[in-house]
Amino acid sequence: MEVLYNSDRAFVLKYYNDNKGYLLLRSTKYFLNPTEKNIDLVFYGTYYIGIPITLHGIKLRAGTPEEFKVFLKQIENIALYTSGMFSEKDFFAIESQGGVFYVIATHYAVDENLIPLKETRAINPPTINGWDNKHKAHYETVVWRDREGNAT
Repeated sequence: MEVLYNSDRAFVLKYYNDNKGYLLLRSTKYFLNPTEKNIDLVFYGTYYIGIPITLHGIKLRAGTPEEFKVFLKQIENIALYTSGMFSEKDFFAIESQGGVFYVIATHYAVDENLIPLKETRAINPPTINGWDNKHKAHYETVVWRDREGNAT
């Protein structure tokens, strides 16, 4: 079970954009330490969110085949399951405080930054007409990864 990302900081579910499928979990910089950065754990193509609003310490990994089977059984009567919109390759597990929580998304990224929440890519995403976000150059360096950790 390969760990894709690990942090002992607290993360809060800050934003979900259903139009783009962006899910933003943010560990906000500590205001008394100006050298500390925000850490954004961002999912893209998000179909399912099964996490608490606040997570104290996280370990992100690919969900196991056994977990996926149990998960499918729990949602077998939900339209999400019957739509065929996702597969095991989209199944992420987040371990936190002794629990295991699940997210179904096509990609994830970890981004350390000093960007205010209202200026993040999740809240101010690109549109069909382009993107005028002042942090565009920063976001072009963020590496999106699939469940196996491969850059996409």
